[in-house]
Parts: sequence; C-alpha cells; structure tokens
Amino acid sequence: MNPGYCARTALAAVAVFFILLAALHFIEPEFDPSKRLISEYELGRYGWVMSFAFFSLGVGVLATLASTWNFSRIRRILIGRWLFLAISVALFGAGIFYPYMPTNLASYIHGLCGVIVIVGFPIAATLYSSGLAYSQRWTGSRRQLRLATGLVWLGLLSFAGSTLVLGIISQPVDRTNSNLFIGWQNRFMIVMYSLWLMFVAWPVAFAKKA
Repeated sequence: MNPGYCARTALAAVAVFFILLAALHFIEPEFDPSKRLISEYELGRYGWVMSFAFFSLGVGVLATLASTWNFSRIRRILIGRWLFLAISVALFGAGIFYPYMPTNLASYIHGLCGVIVIVGFPIAATLYSSGLAYSQRWTGSRRQLRLATGLVWLGLLSFAGSTLVLGIISQPVDRTNSNLFIGWQNRFMIVMYSLWLMFVAWPVAFAKKA
C-alpha cells in the first residue's frame, strides 16, 4: 500500500473528525461544551454524527500506522503499533456503543473503550515517536516530534488533573445535571491526540519523490 496515499487518507480522516466535532457544538447546543464530554453528543438527536466522528478518527489512526509501517522496526515502535491498533478498535467501539444513562452493558463497553483511548494514546505516541525519530524521514523534525508528543501528554494531564480536582473520580457523575467543568479539557485532549496523528502523517503525505 502506498505510504503517501495512506498518509493523505489519515489527514483527511482526522480533518473530518475535527469538522464533525465542531459541527456538533452548533447542531446539538443543548450540550454545554464546558461541562459535557464529547461522547455525550452520542446521546443527542444527532448521535450518529459523533459516532461517525469516532469512526473517522479510528480510520485516521489506522491510516497513520499504514503510512509509517515500514519506516522502523525497533521494539518500541512495534509495541506502539500494537497499542495504536487497540486504540483504533476502541475508537470504533466508542462509536458503536453509546454512554447510556442509566448505565448498561453498552455504557460499560463505551467506558472501557474510552479508557483505552485516553490512557493508551500518550503511551503509544511516546513509543512510536521515539522510534520514528531514528527514521531519516523525521531526522530534521525530531524536536517538533517531541513537542507534539509532549502536547499529547499535556492534553491527558489537563483532563486527568481536572477530573481529580473536581472530584469526578470520587463521586458518581450525574450526566443530566453535571456542574463539573471538564468539557473543554476533554476537547483539548482529543485535539492534541488528533494533531499528533496529523503531524506524523504530514511528512509522508507530502514527501518529495526522488
């Protein structure tokens, strides 16, 4: 499979995710973005849009992997690759299973998928980017690659820190009347994750042919 084609597919898929997520802020205004997680858009009138957004991001992860599949085979990148495969499956799972309230089996599966994506992505990005740094394609942009990975961790820490400070872990969350201001942190986190994919795919998508 052509790496350039896969990389352009990754960029397009992540761009579609951004467009759909942004659109949901306007077509489902009943969800306060300062208090609601992006998954909760699936519970609205246009839940299928959020599902499709998750599917698009899952495609973006798979296409990014395909575009960089042969650039490095060191152990850390192989581990990161398997983690990203699990993350892509989890994104598809998040799109299929909705976070219903009261909770049911679908809610628990959605929650598990969310944990895999939220916790697994920074680890996978760290392993994968450290492996790509040895590839000639990223020789001139190692510092930027580290910065992109650092922003991924910043996204996780901003969201996780907010949940800890606001007590979301220590007490049940009432999704129908939540006053926890964690929505923007959740969005910042997923945007940083998505931008990392675009940063990795970009040099492959627009590489000059020899």
